[in-house]
Amino acid sequence: MNKKFDWKNFQLEIKRRWKKILQDLIIFFSSWTYLIAALFKRFYEGFRNIDFIIYFLVVILIVGGLGISPIAYKIYYKGENNPENILELAKALSTYFITIIATSSADLILNKLPNHKEARSLRMPALTFLILGGIAIFLVQYDLLPDYSLEIAFYATISALFLWWITNSVDKKYKLEDKDDDSAAPIGGPYVDLTDNAQEIPNVKM
Repeated sequence: MNKKFDWKNFQLEIKRRWKKILQDLIIFFSSWTYLIAALFKRFYEGFRNIDFIIYFLVVILIVGGLGISPIAYKIYYKGENNPENILELAKALSTYFITIIATSSADLILNKLPNHKEARSLRMPALTFLILGGIAIFLVQYDLLPDYSLEIAFYATISALFLWWITNSVDKKYKLEDKDDDSAAPIGGPYVDLTDNAQEIPNVKM
């Protein structure tokens, strides 16, 4: 005897499964939404701090890029844009961007931020940047794609600078207004303001 098909239970099971799928999709897209919001917040935050912008321009771009300037000068000012010089420029860029990517990724992965949810959401992008940076430097250093070495190095450098920006834009060491009075205190004890107790000091006559 064939068992009668339970249409009602079948409908309930379909609804239950669809509800589970929708819940998973909501969680998935909410994670992406939170990640995009965190990246946008950090990217925007950097433009609000002039000290951070100056540090980025002077230290990261100018001083950090000094090793690239000789070969770049040969290519773009002397016109010596032969394949050997192009590859040398790509290799110089690769050593520059991998240093930035490695340090910035390590900061995002290992740092314990006050906002733990934001810290967790940024760890996977940091790891992705690190892996892609490793692949890029491997392709450039071994000249596996000779026609695209400079393009790979250029876009990897832009990505590295973006990663450094979002990693450090919320760092309090770049915000002078966030430093408390303890920064001026002597080593070994907290800062003590003696002005309020000035009247308690007896006037000693010599």
